[in-house]
Amino acid sequence: MVIEMVKKIRKRAKTNRWGGRKVHKLLEDEFDGFSIKMGRDKLFDLLRKNGMLVKSRKRNYYTTQSHHWLRKYDNLIENLVLIRPNQLCLILLYEVNNCASYQYPFA
Repeated sequence: MVIEMVKKIRKRAKTNRWGGRKVHKLLEDEFDGFSIKMGRDKLFDLLRKNGMLVKSRKRNYYTTQSHHWLRKYDNLIENLVLIRPNQLCLILLYEVNNCASYQYPFA
């Protein structure tokens, strides 16, 4: 009976992405009308047994934000074929504020 109530709520909402907490909050009034005592954890167990839990979506992680106003340089080594040692040398330059002056250490 509870499973049909959950299906009805999700169909009315036109989404299957509503999770157990939101559905439990919406079902509390109907539970009182039918004198059903079911807490959130018991509803989660029932949904899990029937395969109705909402699966979490994969998150996308962005490590570089390149949509800025600063100049973006072309990748000069993208198609470069390295054939000998020390053919390519990268210098990472960043500044360190030393309270008195700026220092530029080499990496």
